[in-house]
Amino acid sequence: MSIFNSFLHLISGRKSALAQADSIVGTIIGLMHEAEGLYPNGADKLEHVRLQLESAWHKFDSIAVSFETAWPVISSLIATLVSLYTASGAFKRKAI
Repeated sequence: MSIFNSFLHLISGRKSALAQADSIVGTIIGLMHEAEGLYPNGADKLEHVRLQLESAWHKFDSIAVSFETAWPVISSLIATLVSLYTASGAFKRKAI
C-alpha cells in the first residue's frame, strides 16, 4: 500500500478523504518550508513539524485516529517530500 493510500485510510469525516488529505499535505509542506528557514539540522526541523502538527491534530474532530497512530505515515510522507525537494534544489542544505 502506498504512503498516500495509507494516509487516506487514517482520515475520515465530513469532508471527503481526498480533500482532507490535500489540506493536511498542504499544511505539512508549509511547515516543512517554515522549519527549513528556522533550524540548521534535520532532526530539529522534523521535531518542529511534528510538534506543530500534534498541537493542531486534536482540534479536529473529523480525524478518526490518534496522532501517535498517524505519525509513522506522516513522517514517511515527510521523508519522501524532503527527498523530492532536495533533489529539485528547493532545499539547499540537508533537510528534515
